[in-house]
Amino acid sequence: MKNLWQQDITFKERTKAGMKTAGMIGITAWLYYRRVWAVIFLILPGIWLYREFLEEESKKKEQEFQKQFREMIQTLSSALNTGYSVENAFYETQKELKIQYPEEARISRELLLITRKLRMHIPVEQVLEEFAERVPSEDVKSFVTVFVTAKKSGGDMIGIIRNTTSQIGDKIEVKREIDTLLAAKKYEFQIMSMVPYGIIAYMSLSFSDFMEELYGNVTGIGVMTLCLGIYVGAYYLGVRLLSIVKAAGLIIALGILVTGADIACSRIQMTPSIERNDYGKGKKVEELDVEIGNKKKKVRTSVEVSERQYSAKEVQELFSRIIRKMDRLILAGNETLDRVDEDLELVTDIPGEPVKVSWELDRYDVMDIQGKLKEQNISEKGVLVKLNAVLTYTANEKEQASYQCVACVYPKKLSGEESRKKDVEEAIKKADTATKEKKKLILPEMLDTNELRYYQAFNERGPVITVMGMMIGILLYALQKQNIRKAEEERKKQMIEDYPEVISKLTLYLGAGMTVKKAWRKITEGYMKEKEDENERYVYEEMRQTCHEMDSGVTEAEGYENFGRRCDLQIYVRLGALLSQNLRKGTKGLSELLKLESIQAFEERKARAKRLGEEAGTKLLLPMFLMLAVVLIIVIVPAFLTMQI
Repeated sequence: MKNLWQQDITFKERTKAGMKTAGMIGITAWLYYRRVWAVIFLILPGIWLYREFLEEESKKKEQEFQKQFREMIQTLSSALNTGYSVENAFYETQKELKIQYPEEARISRELLLITRKLRMHIPVEQVLEEFAERVPSEDVKSFVTVFVTAKKSGGDMIGIIRNTTSQIGDKIEVKREIDTLLAAKKYEFQIMSMVPYGIIAYMSLSFSDFMEELYGNVTGIGVMTLCLGIYVGAYYLGVRLLSIVKAAGLIIALGILVTGADIACSRIQMTPSIERNDYGKGKKVEELDVEIGNKKKKVRTSVEVSERQYSAKEVQELFSRIIRKMDRLILAGNETLDRVDEDLELVTDIPGEPVKVSWELDRYDVMDIQGKLKEQNISEKGVLVKLNAVLTYTANEKEQASYQCVACVYPKKLSGEESRKKDVEEAIKKADTATKEKKKLILPEMLDTNELRYYQAFNERGPVITVMGMMIGILLYALQKQNIRKAEEERKKQMIEDYPEVISKLTLYLGAGMTVKKAWRKITEGYMKEKEDENERYVYEEMRQTCHEMDSGVTEAEGYENFGRRCDLQIYVRLGALLSQNLRKGTKGLSELLKLESIQAFEERKARAKRLGEEAGTKLLLPMFLMLAVVLIIVIVPAFLTMQI
């Protein structure tokens, strides 16, 4: 899927990027080679440079949207504060922002789409969730999450929006600090990247005879190609160093938005309903605190919610759907049931569906119940086999449907080598049958008119095992200690980076009215849904382990303490102790304590990002020195070649 922000890049901006790229390619071809054909070899670097220009424009579009979104929720907050309903508040917001931003602006288009859907009487919750799916912004997703939660349960809408606006403002400020920190180094790098071009141009115009030694000969072309390669590598390295630092800053800023959202929805009463899991996902257990009458003390209870079952109509639709695709399911390696020369796959269950399948055949001498062919009983003309299947709905075995088909079974077609192998095996089998009473099997010496000669097959297991053992031993000896140390350092680094995010999510869910255990499971479930698209995160795996412990009988308090000990980091030990203490002693103000912990974590992370930015200045010295090397080579080589002449 094309990046949303790249979709917002106008034709004029793309043309500008293309012209800049073409200009760089043309200048490079003239300065380094003075040949038109050099343009062909510069196309690939040009494509990368063009994408970098578009990526820069894409980042600008994203930054513009962040500011626009901030204006949107500020205006929305003002409208709600004056007494407008949620729907009317969006109408007013769209009218006001239409004056500030042009129609082609992303926020204008999104607000227009939102208001149109609201006029079609689509629920505001659905409209906002679709908005969050369209726009790849953590700001939007976080805002929609707390907004929809508060809307469904009657929370303080104005407070939520005001708090979210404040968090987005803090996030923008963090980004600005990081960008300011890197701006000087970025400009230094950009200026340095143009120095080789300036020097080559100056030397070519002022000392043309001196520079002629680098053009029109193999040595010169080789030297200039080397210089260009060093330059491109240095430029790529510098760009990547800057992007890594910016990415770190972005991660910090993304987490800040979530912090503090608990204040706005800290006392939200949930609706008296629990959503069931779809079929196949199993039952779920929800921990609820129930307030009875006017009693302040809440009763904690566990509610077991069974998975959803199909209705009678849905069962019939299910059977129809499965029957339509049954032919494809059982074919296996065959193209059609009209010619079956390989084993069928007579499935006994349908993947992802609550249906079991049982089979009956009229020719068990030709095919077994699993679909495997018995070739010795299959004639060359083919054999018809009738297959009958009974489909049973697992939740109610009285609900059944039938499926029938006919397969025309043929013996497997053999290649020349396979045919010869089969003939040899049959000859040996006949010899075995004829000499069963003798101590030895006398192998046949002739096959038709061909002489048969036998050799003991060489077993390669010994050499393979020996070589593998030697290689494994050497690798383990060389890498064991290094890998262990590196893995441990990587684990600690990753867990420290994830700490603010974990705290923020806990704070958010607790503020939305969830219990600690439910919030813990919510975070873990969210991680499992995204795990396929992302790398494994150690802290979330430890949180999964804590859930397994609590399911197996370990108390909730002990589970959090064990979590802190397994993480083996002071911040997580402190978090585990905080949660455990809250459960055992009933400490009030857990949300406030977690908020303070979150603020502290983000401050520490912010400090690390600043250190990373400062280190980037030092790391950028390497590509700068490489570019200086290019200049030195271009100056020294012609002088050396002139002296040789």
